[in-house]
Amino acid sequence: MRSAAERMHIDRFPVFWLAVLAAAIILAAPASAAPKVALVIGNNAYIHAPALSNPVNDAKAVAQVLRDIGFDVTEHHDVTKADVEGIMEAFAAKTAGAEIGLVYFAGHGIQVSGATYLVPVDVSLDSDRDMRKLIPADYFLQDASQATQVGVVILDACRDNPFIKRLSEATAQTRSLTVGRGLSRIDAVPKKGLIAYATQAGNVALDTMGGKNSPYAAALVKHLGAPKKDIRLVFGAIRDEVIDSTARQQEPYTYGSLGGDPIYLNDGTGTQPVTADDTPAPQDTTPAVEIAFIPKAQLTTSAPVTSSYLAWKSAIAKSSWDDIEALGRSKEKSVFPVLAKRLLEMRANDPGLGVRQALNGLKRQRLDLAGMEPELAALIQAQLRDINYYGGTLSGRIASDSKSAFDAYVADRGRGTALTAGALLALAKTASERTAQSTLSGLWRGRYHYPRPLDGISSVAFEMDLTFSQGQISGFITEPNTFGAQTSANLYAAFSGTVVGNKVQWTKTYDGTGGVDHSVSYHGTIDRKAGSIEGRWSISNDWSGDFQIELN
Repeated sequence: MRSAAERMHIDRFPVFWLAVLAAAIILAAPASAAPKVALVIGNNAYIHAPALSNPVNDAKAVAQVLRDIGFDVTEHHDVTKADVEGIMEAFAAKTAGAEIGLVYFAGHGIQVSGATYLVPVDVSLDSDRDMRKLIPADYFLQDASQATQVGVVILDACRDNPFIKRLSEATAQTRSLTVGRGLSRIDAVPKKGLIAYATQAGNVALDTMGGKNSPYAAALVKHLGAPKKDIRLVFGAIRDEVIDSTARQQEPYTYGSLGGDPIYLNDGTGTQPVTADDTPAPQDTTPAVEIAFIPKAQLTTSAPVTSSYLAWKSAIAKSSWDDIEALGRSKEKSVFPVLAKRLLEMRANDPGLGVRQALNGLKRQRLDLAGMEPELAALIQAQLRDINYYGGTLSGRIASDSKSAFDAYVADRGRGTALTAGALLALAKTASERTAQSTLSGLWRGRYHYPRPLDGISSVAFEMDLTFSQGQISGFITEPNTFGAQTSANLYAAFSGTVVGNKVQWTKTYDGTGGVDHSVSYHGTIDRKAGSIEGRWSISNDWSGDFQIELN
């Protein structure tokens, strides 16, 4: 609040000079906001935890690539809690008028009660009240997504850190918080928003592999500036690079809900990017392409609504054979051009047939899965994997696992057991319209039961932060310590596994807390409508039992 003297001074300020000042401000203001803006943060110097080696180097390298491809970059290192509010306000103001908003954060992150937080360098997490000092990651995503084309948040913040045990022990008595390893998914990704993690939700990324950059940052530097390459393919290439460089120890994941139009971080007007070792990166000469309806494996969970699906909907709505013919000529790897060709074959046999009449007839046609052409079979497998019914390879051959997945999909939607073209069409629509994450991803609560009491305990409650993605599941489990050394109130475990139809299996491995580091196998059946899984766990033939979990 201004003092009386300050208010008097303003009141006496001549109107003429106010006008001059206003004119100067207008002349000094930029004609328009920067089309691409980025906020880059790297935190090394943690006061209440061991310092990290690479985040500042990572931030510098990523910031330079972004500048080279035309971003207006604001860069900060070793950000404190006092710095955060001003940094976020300034970024939000810039992004409001931009086409692309991007945030890169390297440092410590933590998941608490299913939410992801980023840790300033001066925060000590000793109680649940200290949570107020953290930065909710979704704040950055909301600010970035103000941009008109796309908002991107890149989190190289999944490094294992000492805050997990400290905070979980501090809140063990009240049970007010569930603290997890790695970072959790952000479910409420805004429209035109994308969030990229250095590794899967619930898993831990590597800070260094002996170089000056983390494996994820090195891959970002190599691929982020690729000219005329759609953003989903950029992050697909980054994923593949990290998997290779870490010998599959780390797999980046990308979540979002983007449309079918290509989005370029580098439209080709920027300078040539450099790689992590400061050598010029080879220019990407791949022509601009539309994203395929069925994402390749490297596209992970980012699923666009593509042109062939939109063309199919439009052609059917207009009952237009001309539009059906155009779709049938499409080169996009999708079920919709295949179905369009089948409609055209039906019309060739009956020239007077209307589009809707042909469609109704097509839907009733039975599918011969065993004799299906490999390309269509691979598309079906990809669709089933996209909606988390299948975790196998795209072999192009409908074997027992693929058929079980298709059967489960058809049965779940109350369509009986008939494998028809109508069921295929429904599958294609479901996969095309799905969000980036399965509805089964999230926080689950459950209980496993011992075959006989252990120290008077017959069952143990647990929580799972679970991610379903293209037929794979992974995440992190927290449970009370009922059998380990009493140095910790909780036990922690990571898990990963696969889904085929409504059958799911995963392996849980404790992380060593309390001296517990063994693995447990789980096999269960998914009830997708109820949001529950039931089954059996086992360590050996004589030590196994039932479990049940429900989506919270």
